[in-house]
Amino acid sequence: MIDSDNNEETSEQDKVRRRETSLLQRGIVTLLWALICLALVIYWYASPIMALFVVCATYMLAGYCRKRYQAHMLPSSFTTRLRRNELYQIYVVRAVRRPGTHLLLWVALIASVFTVGNWVDSLNPVLKLEEMESRTGSVVKVVTRQHVGTRKGCGDRVYLETGDGTIIQYNGLLNNDALRILSGRVTTDVTIWSRRKIKLPPCAVTNWIAQVQIGTKVVNRYDIHMSEKGRKWLLRFNIIYPVIGFLAFFGIWLTDKKVNN
Repeated sequence: MIDSDNNEETSEQDKVRRRETSLLQRGIVTLLWALICLALVIYWYASPIMALFVVCATYMLAGYCRKRYQAHMLPSSFTTRLRRNELYQIYVVRAVRRPGTHLLLWVALIASVFTVGNWVDSLNPVLKLEEMESRTGSVVKVVTRQHVGTRKGCGDRVYLETGDGTIIQYNGLLNNDALRILSGRVTTDVTIWSRRKIKLPPCAVTNWIAQVQIGTKVVNRYDIHMSEKGRKWLLRFNIIYPVIGFLAFFGIWLTDKKVNN
């Protein structure tokens, strides 16, 4: 009878311990996915590079929690198949374990991010001012890129109310004089030349400001020569960044392909 009571007590303690462990594992998984959501918010409102840092830190934390608490972010069947993949072993497991490939991994990831961003920017051709769309109306609101909650990559936001009452949002990089004049009060007789510009989310496709004129005074002038010069450099970096990323990934492959798990 005593042994039976002891066994029942041990069984109850095991159940309680397993329940507590399960709750801890769920809490850890929830925290890790919350960090991933935080990375998306940082990407949306701040910077892709900062978001990449958060993702990498979450990955390292997930590895520690997996070893220490057996907490898995993904189903075990999926992770088992993933771990058997040779590319995963080379570029994730071995690259993270070996200190010599940490720098190469960071270089490869950052170069990949810049490659995608530059490729998207290169989809926007340089236009003459006459080829752009112009609207005249009253500026009812200006949100600068230094404003909290505005991602700097999307530039300043200008809301223009046209004659028929339609409010149109513009994005762009305005100089200090234009921001000072437009932010001071409701400005009338404002003409904005803009173009459709493709950018990475959250900006996506925007009405990008090229030139702003208040009455007869141009406060934000469009320079086609600077745009053409910038596009030439953009096309050069479209070659440089992929080459850097390829060399970094190739270096990781050469270093880690023959390392045992």
